[in-house]
Amino acid sequence: MDLNEQLQRQLEDAAYEYIGQPPSPAVLRELIGTEGVMALPATYNAFRSAQWVVEFTLRHATPALFVKLVRQSDAGQALADLHALVDAFEAEPARWSAPPAAGALWVPASSPFVDREPLRAALDGMAQGVGPSALAIEGPSGHGKRTMTEYVRRLAAESGGFAPVVVELRAAPDAGLLLSMVAELAMVCGGEADFDTTHVEPERQAVILARDIAQAAAAAPAPTWFVANFVNHQGLEDGVLAFVDELLRLIATTPAVAARLRVVVLCDQLSLLGLQHAPPLDARLTLGQVDGVQIRAWLEAAAPGKDPGLYALAADTIVGSLEAEPPPPALRLKFTALKCKRAHERLART
Repeated sequence: MDLNEQLQRQLEDAAYEYIGQPPSPAVLRELIGTEGVMALPATYNAFRSAQWVVEFTLRHATPALFVKLVRQSDAGQALADLHALVDAFEAEPARWSAPPAAGALWVPASSPFVDREPLRAALDGMAQGVGPSALAIEGPSGHGKRTMTEYVRRLAAESGGFAPVVVELRAAPDAGLLLSMVAELAMVCGGEADFDTTHVEPERQAVILARDIAQAAAAAPAPTWFVANFVNHQGLEDGVLAFVDELLRLIATTPAVAARLRVVVLCDQLSLLGLQHAPPLDARLTLGQVDGVQIRAWLEAAAPGKDPGLYALAADTIVGSLEAEPPPPALRLKFTALKCKRAHERLART
């Protein structure tokens, strides 16, 4: 369901006031359910969380969550236009139209998700139990790795078919990254990890912890996804790479684990990680540069039914502006997304 910008901002402000600062876990669970809470990125601040909640309700298959959010966040009915919409959807639920989960064009909320159809198709297949259990996504900084993790979270929330654990891996001043991600995985898949292991070698301890998690995931009621985004592979805490590598080995060698556990590795270049059990060549995808053909295809999908010449003109204008004033490589995708958003707004008014 699409709201105009004014109504969406009103609802975001109301949701922000309602869920509190910091956001109340109980209120969030009441509004969007346990799966929605699990998909909400833990790094979001209160207002960003409110924006995410609004987007989540608008992309739900039925108007039920949207109705609940409006009714509860604006109990005094000060937002008359929103309540009029709620009344209309309650009277005629068939009027509700939500974008399909697998074809989401806006990830994260309010940002265009340009191209990436092969990657989305691969992740959609994994969510349906088709394709590899381990996947690598390679791409330089600024090419959309974090956006892909957002897509996994949204796919989990909207499909309800798996529980994701998304971590960003980089050098940290204090130890604890390995134990932190193991604890989160154990909590999601309902298992226990031997944190009291007497092994003093971090690599050996990591292998033991990976085996504990794999056993728990194999017995969990829903598949577990471990999404490891290597923001920087240098200076990682001892044991982190060994933990990821052992999970990949167990997926490759143990069908019961491969059936219930998925591992997605995102990195600049897979070979630099030195993994002994990296995903096979046919399970490695690359985040390339977005070109004019892909921009035009996105605009046609985001604002359908316009004069074909307008899509071509908009795409050529975007590419031309990027070539005339090239942004830094790490920011090119962000600039492309911004220009696509503006072009979409112009097309929508045409």
